Amino acid sequence: SIGQLMILYANLPEINAAIDAIGSGSKMTGQKYWSCTEENAGIISAWMMRYNGGPLVAPKNNTANVRAIRNF
Repeated sequence: SIGQLMILYANLPEINAAIDAIGSGSKMTGQKYWSCTEENAGIISAWMMRYNGGPLVAPKNNTANVRAIRNF
């Protein structure tokens, strides 16, 4: 969800340090990531996070990365 992505971005240095420590996985870098949170219309747009930590509503045909997040 967009809320989970906001938590990830708020803790980005710690998350990337943990990925380095385990020696496996890809760090989150200067990219955009989709969330599963759809915009009110839902059919054509959804929320994503930009690298600067700002949420953005974008058409679903835009290109961005995804990040699997385990429920917490």
